[in-house]
Amino acid sequence: MLVSSRRLSVLLTGVTSAAVVASLVSVPQVQAAAGLSGPSRPSAAAAGELAERRTATSSTRRNSDGTLTTTVFAAPVHYRAGGRWEPIDPRLIGAGPAGTSRFRLSAAGSAGGSAAVNGPVVSYPSAFRNAELSYAVVSTGVKELIRLSGPGAAADYTFRLSGPATGAVPTVRRRPDGSHAVFVPSRPDPVFVLDAPTVAEGADRQQVAPPDPAAKPRLDVRQDGRDLVLQLGIDAGWLAAPGRRFPVEIDPTFTVQPDVEDAFFGMPNYGAMTAEGIFIGTTDRAWRGAIQFDLAA
Repeated sequence: MLVSSRRLSVLLTGVTSAAVVASLVSVPQVQAAAGLSGPSRPSAAAAGELAERRTATSSTRRNSDGTLTTTVFAAPVHYRAGGRWEPIDPRLIGAGPAGTSRFRLSAAGSAGGSAAVNGPVVSYPSAFRNAELSYAVVSTGVKELIRLSGPGAAADYTFRLSGPATGAVPTVRRRPDGSHAVFVPSRPDPVFVLDAPTVAEGADRQQVAPPDPAAKPRLDVRQDGRDLVLQLGIDAGWLAAPGRRFPVEIDPTFTVQPDVEDAFFGMPNYGAMTAEGIFIGTTDRAWRGAIQFDLAA
């Protein structure tokens, strides 16, 4: 995992692998122009982006006429590096051999087969019986998705997260919300977080089903030498229930830099969740969203 360069490498043992790097997906944007105050107007040569005005979700440019244009995005486009905001790299690259800063993720019992790459998504259609495994690059990390095509799919999956072969041994700490933070001794903050998994069943076309806590998704992580063993599962009775709508999607996302700009909540007591969208409305429970606006620019 190349955390320092905002890249996350994910390799599957027994499956043709590719690196997954943190990315900006296409997102809507809003622009606003403001006059530049001061005793004199800058020359045309001073036109360009003002890096010091960057935020996680915005960029600001000085125009040749002295005005400022701020572009606000619906998802993060910058990440923190040494106190500065740097652009998120959208490229997918070949992983190559494991280095001193990479983590390798292998899927136990995977069937093998070649990976398919489509833009920011790397997928393994035949990774498991009746289940597809994919990794989608998002602006805050990597969205791992297991898509179950029918009731014959397994309810439990095991992955091995192997740290660098030399150096300090990574450790894991479970959080109250069910996520797991991964640490290395040289950093006070987590290098990444294994988010608490969510599960959603199939929905009608052009609709998205909200997470269903009745599926009882769980993620257990234990230390095994230099490796971390991840045991992911859902309730087998829920999966086999009559009328279950497929495909069922299990989402155990890897977060490299958390998105703190928005969240959604399942009422009355379902914990806060972050994702690329916000659920608002009513299903079998009420869903509410929260958005934080950065007014610094």
